[in-house]
Amino acid sequence: SCSLIRFTKSLKFEAEEMAHLSGGKWTPFKELLHVVNLAVIERQPAAYYDLDAQLTKNKPNLISLLQHAPKNSAHRSEVRSSLSTAIKLPGYKTHQTFPQAFIDEALILSDILDLNEYSSVELLLTAEQQQPRFPWFSRGLVSVLLYHDGRQCLVRALKMLIQARDGVLWCCELDGNVSSVVMNFTNELFENGLVDKVLDLLKTLTVEGELEKLRNGRAVGEERHRTQVIDLIEEQRNLLADCLFYWACQNPFPKEQTIAVLHYLKSVPPPSDGILDSVTLTVFMTILYCCNIGEANADHLTDSLMDSKFPLSSDPCFLSGVHEVVTKEDDWMNCCLQAAVKFGWAVLLRECSNWEAFSDKEELADDEKLLDEVVEKQVFTFLQEAVIGSNGFHQEEYFVRRVHWLVTTFISMMPLKIKELQNRCSEEVGLAARRPANRAQPIITTPTNKKAMESLLLMIGELYGCDVHQLELCLDYWPSSGGGEVTLRGPHYSRVPHKQVTLNKFVRQCSSYLPSNLFVPFLRMLNGLCTGVRAAACVFDALKAWRQPGAANNVSWDHFFGSIQQYSMGLKQNMATPQTASGCAVTPEELAGLETVLLLIRAVTDQSEVARVAMAENKSWSPVQSLFVLLSCAVPYSLKAEVLLTLASFAKSPEIAASMWQLLEVSQVFSTIPLEAHHGGLFRSQLSLREGSIQLELEEVESQAQEYPETRAFLCLLDALTDVPVPPTLGAGQRSQTGFQPYLNYLRDSVLLRYDQRSYRFSDEKWQVASGVLKLLVKLLRNYDCSGSVTAGDPGHILMRHLLNESKFLKKILYIIHEGTVILSKATSSTSSLNSSHEITSRAALLALQLLEVGLSKQDACLALLKGHSSGAREINVTPLDELLMGINPHSGQADHLVNVTKYITYLSCSPELAQSAVRILCWVVRSSRVAAKFVSVLHQNQETWQDIQHGFVEWLESFVHDAQTSEAVMTVQASLREDIVKLLVYSVNTPAPNLSHLLLGYDVTKPLPETTLQDPGVMNHPRTCLHSVLSLIEPTNSHNSMACHHSDPRLAMLCYQLIYLLCSNKLLSVPTLRYLRSNHNFFHVQVMELPMMKHGGFTSSAGLYSSEELVLVRQLAWLLKSVAVELRMTAMSRQRSYFQGLVDVLTSESSTVEASTSLSYQNGIIQNKRRLLYLLGHIEFNNRDMPQLQLMHINAERLEEVIVGSVIYDEPTGIQFTDVKLLHKLMMGDLGTQGAGAAGHRPQVLEEIHQVLEHVVERNQVTDNNHALCDLFNAWRQVVEVMMTSSGSHDVLQSDSRIALLFELLHDLLLKLEGDSLPELSIAGHGVVLTLLSLLKQTIQKLEETTSASVGVSRLQPGPMQGVLKGLVEGLVQARSGQQLSRAYLYGSLLYYLQLTDGEAGDHFNGHYLQPGYEQGSLIAGNVHILTSYGNALMEIVCKDACSGHDVDKMLALSLLHSVVSIDLTQSWLHYMHMNGYLQTICSSLQLDDANLQRALKPAPELLRALYIYESKMAFLSGVAKTPLGCKYLLNSNCLIYLSECQFLDMFPNLEAHYGYMSLLHQPVGAVDDQFIPTVIDRYNNQMLQPALSLAVTLVTSSGPHKQDAVSQVLRFVLAHLELFATILRDHMSSLSLGFLEVLALTTSLISHCGIGQNIANESSDGEHTEHLVGLSRIQRLMLSMMPKYCSIGNWGRLLKEAEREMLEGDDSDGLDDVMKQRLLDQCQTICANLIAYCTVIMTNKELSRGQCNIVFSPDLITKHPHWDALGGSQAQAYTPSLGLLINLLKECINACQVVMEDSASGPSDHEQAKKSDQIKLRIQQYIFIIENCLHILWKHLEFYLLSVGASNKLVVRQYMRNLKGGSVVPIGKIGGMDPNMSSLSLDQIQMADFTFLKKLMDLRKFKEQEVEGSAGFIHAMIFRIKRLIKPAMTKQPLS
Repeated sequence: SCSLIRFTKSLKFEAEEMAHLSGGKWTPFKELLHVVNLAVIERQPAAYYDLDAQLTKNKPNLISLLQHAPKNSAHRSEVRSSLSTAIKLPGYKTHQTFPQAFIDEALILSDILDLNEYSSVELLLTAEQQQPRFPWFSRGLVSVLLYHDGRQCLVRALKMLIQARDGVLWCCELDGNVSSVVMNFTNELFENGLVDKVLDLLKTLTVEGELEKLRNGRAVGEERHRTQVIDLIEEQRNLLADCLFYWACQNPFPKEQTIAVLHYLKSVPPPSDGILDSVTLTVFMTILYCCNIGEANADHLTDSLMDSKFPLSSDPCFLSGVHEVVTKEDDWMNCCLQAAVKFGWAVLLRECSNWEAFSDKEELADDEKLLDEVVEKQVFTFLQEAVIGSNGFHQEEYFVRRVHWLVTTFISMMPLKIKELQNRCSEEVGLAARRPANRAQPIITTPTNKKAMESLLLMIGELYGCDVHQLELCLDYWPSSGGGEVTLRGPHYSRVPHKQVTLNKFVRQCSSYLPSNLFVPFLRMLNGLCTGVRAAACVFDALKAWRQPGAANNVSWDHFFGSIQQYSMGLKQNMATPQTASGCAVTPEELAGLETVLLLIRAVTDQSEVARVAMAENKSWSPVQSLFVLLSCAVPYSLKAEVLLTLASFAKSPEIAASMWQLLEVSQVFSTIPLEAHHGGLFRSQLSLREGSIQLELEEVESQAQEYPETRAFLCLLDALTDVPVPPTLGAGQRSQTGFQPYLNYLRDSVLLRYDQRSYRFSDEKWQVASGVLKLLVKLLRNYDCSGSVTAGDPGHILMRHLLNESKFLKKILYIIHEGTVILSKATSSTSSLNSSHEITSRAALLALQLLEVGLSKQDACLALLKGHSSGAREINVTPLDELLMGINPHSGQADHLVNVTKYITYLSCSPELAQSAVRILCWVVRSSRVAAKFVSVLHQNQETWQDIQHGFVEWLESFVHDAQTSEAVMTVQASLREDIVKLLVYSVNTPAPNLSHLLLGYDVTKPLPETTLQDPGVMNHPRTCLHSVLSLIEPTNSHNSMACHHSDPRLAMLCYQLIYLLCSNKLLSVPTLRYLRSNHNFFHVQVMELPMMKHGGFTSSAGLYSSEELVLVRQLAWLLKSVAVELRMTAMSRQRSYFQGLVDVLTSESSTVEASTSLSYQNGIIQNKRRLLYLLGHIEFNNRDMPQLQLMHINAERLEEVIVGSVIYDEPTGIQFTDVKLLHKLMMGDLGTQGAGAAGHRPQVLEEIHQVLEHVVERNQVTDNNHALCDLFNAWRQVVEVMMTSSGSHDVLQSDSRIALLFELLHDLLLKLEGDSLPELSIAGHGVVLTLLSLLKQTIQKLEETTSASVGVSRLQPGPMQGVLKGLVEGLVQARSGQQLSRAYLYGSLLYYLQLTDGEAGDHFNGHYLQPGYEQGSLIAGNVHILTSYGNALMEIVCKDACSGHDVDKMLALSLLHSVVSIDLTQSWLHYMHMNGYLQTICSSLQLDDANLQRALKPAPELLRALYIYESKMAFLSGVAKTPLGCKYLLNSNCLIYLSECQFLDMFPNLEAHYGYMSLLHQPVGAVDDQFIPTVIDRYNNQMLQPALSLAVTLVTSSGPHKQDAVSQVLRFVLAHLELFATILRDHMSSLSLGFLEVLALTTSLISHCGIGQNIANESSDGEHTEHLVGLSRIQRLMLSMMPKYCSIGNWGRLLKEAEREMLEGDDSDGLDDVMKQRLLDQCQTICANLIAYCTVIMTNKELSRGQCNIVFSPDLITKHPHWDALGGSQAQAYTPSLGLLINLLKECINACQVVMEDSASGPSDHEQAKKSDQIKLRIQQYIFIIENCLHILWKHLEFYLLSVGASNKLVVRQYMRNLKGGSVVPIGKIGGMDPNMSSLSLDQIQMADFTFLKKLMDLRKFKEQEVEGSAGFIHAMIFRIKRLIKPAMTKQPLS
């Protein structure tokens, strides 16, 4: 038995999605067919249960077989009343009412089709739903089509079930359960009379009868509808006949059923054309298989071989019963058919006579009688013409096998009968020879039995001449392995079956004595017996062996080629005698013999390369030379045609073709060298054609005969010859135009341009000529290489020039396309299948389309070539071909050339190559936006044409079921066509609107595209569009949809997903597309839930590489995930929370239902407990596969790399650059050819290395494709994850716990994937995802802390998982290569997020507080430090090197990471490592190196700002390092501030002020917003340069500890180096508040106060080099004191705040200051005030003064108000001395403000928001307390001086640093004795008038403060006590002593 490989035929209407059918009787038939297909064809084990259920459900329908439920009067009455009374139909859940028109139509349909009324209503409802698939027909006409389509589905399912039976000829190897169900069910059908019912249906179900019923009810539409109805009816008849045939093949019928089939054949009328129709042919073959006894060896026939499966052997009555019917002289309507049945029966009787079981049967003796009878009736002629010549005979394997058995059994079993037939032919030849030739004889008809042998030989030739399935049955005639001669002795004979020996003997006997009248038939038989490579070799060997010297054997190669040479030489010698072609010395018999010999030679040489070369190399035969000689003789053009075709078969070998070019040129068969005819010397020469040349034959002979076989044959010869390169020097020295140009001129001018102007006896030949020349021109154009230089004689270049101009050539091509549309439109409207004439026309149209297609593909390169070639540009004015196609068609008067091209898509019954070429032309056209817009406009004008075109696209997209008779090549074209259609949609979807994709996909181009509302087919008259087809193609396979192509055509599915993504991401189409997919199909939810591309094993990598099929599945998933990401984003933006929630749930749910094959991470079939996102991640292979290096000895590696780079091509669909292997091989072989003789000795080694290189390049292409696909998939997965996690957080889709758990799972699995040597592209993308996930994790924790308490969010972080993430990040950083800068940047960012996340809200941890008990994150941070430290110097070195010399981004991130690590590293090992290895010194010194770049960054339009951001990172890191004493020490040792002192960018403020208005920018009001991305100059300088430098200096001073003196020294040098900067800042020309300036001022005053600048001025020597420094420090001091009136008054703060708000309100772009900004401004003012007071305290309490000494800062004025700060300007500000009244006023304001803040904080709510502000409030209270304490201290010191020291002894030294207004220098105030009398003392009146009530408030505040702030209560109490003691005498008017 053999496996059955062809089960089903194409179903025209099977493409409809069953999900859209509402139910009823017509849907289950399709469901039955689909289930049977799954169980039988696809062999899915799970389909067993569905099959059993469907067979049980449809059992009544299959038993009754196309007999429907009868009409019912009650049902009819209910349907009539359904206008008002709702009825419930079977299978429907609800009651329905119908309009009157629908009711009338349903009842009419019931009468026409004899249907039950309910069934008619159901059918009409289904037709209404499916009407969009048939836009030309009304609802009633569609119902007729669906009626017959449903019947067809039922019969097709029955046929599949019968085919699936186990039997005699094949075994389907089905599952045991399925096979058992099928056998039992079909047996039951057989027992219920299946055969009789099928035969009755074949008699009653006729096309004429069915059409008559439909015509009577006016249910037949126009020609298109009638054609489709006829097709459906004929298909039903064919399927019924197939049911009989396949049953008889597997299980021959018993006697009764066999006799019933015979009776049916008796009633079959003879065909009008003499050829059996498909039904009769199938039933006839059924009889042949019923009369079957099985295969057996005739030498060993025994009774044990009798098989019970054959009724002939098991039923004793079968033979006699059937014999009686066969031999009975009844009136058969077709006598020839009766003869064929008798012939088969006679052969069977002869075979049965060899069986002992039939020895007693008397019927066996009738075999000779029956045979004589059928021979008289010309049975062999009937079999040849009516059976073998019928359409579809050779397409059915078992037809051919049975007739093969019939013929071979006849020959082997009846050798005497064969001999008798041969003798009759010999007698006829003898009688003809003895008949006198000169005497008129009466016309005597030759008896038919004397022509039987001739008919037999011709029939055998026809039988084996076509071998569609490559069965090679003709090899039975050639049993020997070496040729045609069988050895009759020895062991070989025993191995050869007797039947084959007999067949071979038959062939040899025919050849040994061959009458003349059998010569041609015998050669035609040999022609059929050489079908196939092996058979052709056998025929060649046989004819070579059949030469018998001296014998009269005229069947051998020697005789054939000898005869050809004799004819050639004889005719050549007679050339001197003028003869016409028809009057040559060749008789008709000889002519027929020569043509047959040439036909045999051509058959052998076509199929056997060995025979072809052997013939050509045989010197005695010289076939090619002899044929060229014969071709140049005066012989009929029919013989010349055969000669040319034979030469074409020889030209298939390149070496023969190369020499044949020279023979063609020398023989001048095609005249390329003009003759010179002299005329009396008056004229030099006259050009003319040679006698008998191809050109002359065409014009004078063939044109007169109106037949053109010679021209067509010459085209075939040129086609074969051009398969090898045409010699460029062909004809050199003999003609002016060398090469192929004369031939091209002939093809273009003589053949193509005039083909339609000649007369043709047979109209088909017109299109054959056009096809032949177009095929050749297409090849020449394809082979044209536009990348080289312009070659004038290149045929491809000449053709391109004609195509790029409005030439006659282009017009002729367009005319062929136009005529093709006219002819095919008429043909397809009248029939569903084209006849041979229409197929020839379609072939010519196809080649014309292909010519345009190739021209469009090459036009850009050709135009560029002509543009770059000056001579070419001047020679011809070219125009792009796509623009020429928009010209006016002279045959229609419209610009419809492209419309004509598009019409070929509507011819569904034509070859799919037509539609494919048309689609590819459109793919090129739509790339030109201007032409595409015009084309769309023209296309949309004619709605009827457009409707046909749109339907054509849809039908081709859905033509997924193939005919069993369809060849693999056609099926491949169909698959490619579907891909090309989707490519067309992909190419044009993003072109300017409106475009072709918009029309084909159903968007409304008459209004704005976003307003389109897409609908399902039929809804609101919406047609079925390509969008519906695309969705059907990628919808997951289920019981209703069999169109899914994820695995059957994966590239098509990939393109469909790509199209969906482009539609979803297009800004004009995304809204209507996503709305339709979301609402009508729930597309994304279903796709993500099912993941159809992951079914059937999905894709798994092997050794890091996917197969080509798996890569397509990978890209399917990638495009799907990209579309899902777009959908997630759009639904999140549109706030469709419920839908978004559902999609997120699917993505994050477990994928336990998804099948998975073994992979590296997930194994053993079904994935358990894995989220769908993680399941997809598990199928992405991250491992990098390095290519091995080539070891080449003879090839230059550098040159090889250049050649490889030159061979790179761009694959547009995937966007990948591949190496063209063919081009590379061509270039390498070209280089090898130019090496000369020196490389000849190493040529074998070089060729071997070239082979290695090509293999290496192929593997590299595979790796490139694999890596690109993986990157696409991971990037798509990344988009889904990032969009989902980002959007779900903002919409609260995922709960916090679920979100955190999901983030941890994603991080864990992703980091596992990134371990090891990952692909660089995937590693970079993967680390980017890790960065995003960690940032989202941080946001989630922060949001959780905002909604709960600060500790809840942090508590969700478990140390184990968190530190696992840290290890993965550090491992990735350590393993990252130096070149993977982006990957390192992602890792640095991830580590920063991680450390920020684990640090909580604590910030820096330089003090180690995280180790204190009760700190929740302490153990986690300690573990982090341990992990970071465990990697030792390896990690430190990587980070430090990146911080010093890495990429700019890596440098900034590495510095930030170092900052974070140093802050938690209590062992300070990282800091110590940096210092000891010089990294810290390098960072500090780089500040000076960056000075020039930072100066350029301060330009108004800077080129780059990278230096600025790197500077910020360095300063932030250095400030962090400076917070620890050790870090401060290291920085001081590294001279950090010294380097800053030498930087000039800090001193650029004078230029800014002069040229760019620095001060105006510096003092811009608060809230001014700059929308530019690049910060303004002042923002760059102030926020990004100055503030970091000041912060570093402040931090160094405050953290220096024992090294403070060194710190102060460097700070002083820093201040003096930038003295003008500090003076400008302290000068403070602001009229309103600016937050930026206040921050700078706060840092400046803090730095000066901490350093105590100016406190030692009086003690410093004013001589020498320090004088300038002293002047500068004195200037700083005076400016500090001059700011006190402005900032040491809280009232002034309020006034400044109001002034700033007033200025903002005057502007148009502001609404004023908000509360947060106001508080920030006040905080900065408070800080400045505290710094100024602290500065006063520092200079007052000079450390160098002796105990009890101090400096006096404030004047002794307790009452006088201080001047307003606005009045202090210029020299007044520098001469201003603050008074004690200012100090007392500040004390009062601070006490009041502090009391208000304390009360507000105590009475405020204790919620989470207030708790967050508590730290800020505490800081403000501490600032106020600090100011109060310092003010009290200063006040006490000054009161003590003025009240006690003035006038006392000179023991107290008082020094006051005052400004000398005249000299501008600093001078000391003398001792008491020499003091200015104006400042002698405070008067008692001033003390009494002063308000010291604040002391009482301060006491109350102190009591409250004791509960709030610890550590200062004693100090304040002491200060109050001392002040009271000093002022008490004055208050009581006692003397101050």
